[in-house]
Amino acid sequence: MNKIKLYWDLINIGLISLAAFLIIGIMLSLPLWLLWNWLMPYIFGLPTINIAQSFGLSILTNILFSSNFNLNEKN
Repeated sequence: MNKIKLYWDLINIGLISLAAFLIIGIMLSLPLWLLWNWLMPYIFGLPTINIAQSFGLSILTNILFSSNFNLNEKN
């Protein structure tokens, strides 16, 4: 009975963490989504994007332009 409660608590923590990640990520993607759909179709003729694409684009730019990632770092 104790193991079941432990597993249930771990699953709850995981689900809460996943939900928090998605909510915060979408909230931080809203400015990118609004600016993209306002400017890019008129300036460059690019298509509009939805909020999920904006979320993915913000993750991609974070990976590509992160200042913590260094290929030349030696231990």
